[in-house]
Amino acid sequence: MIIYLIIRLYAPKKVAEITGLSQVSAYKMIEDFERLGILKEMTGARRNRIFVFEEYFNIFKK
Repeated sequence: MIIYLIIRLYAPKKVAEITGLSQVSAYKMIEDFERLGILKEMTGARRNRIFVFEEYFNIFKK
């Protein structure tokens, strides 16, 4: 299930909905993935952020 989430563009609220985690836990998981370089935040905004699995996303940018 985690692989499914990170290969798509998702907002933290959607991650919480799909995983059954609280929004706080979803944000913490996303922050961990971002810190590890797995996910990258795409909007540059403080709210309504969208994250992407950058290595997967880059395949389609070529």
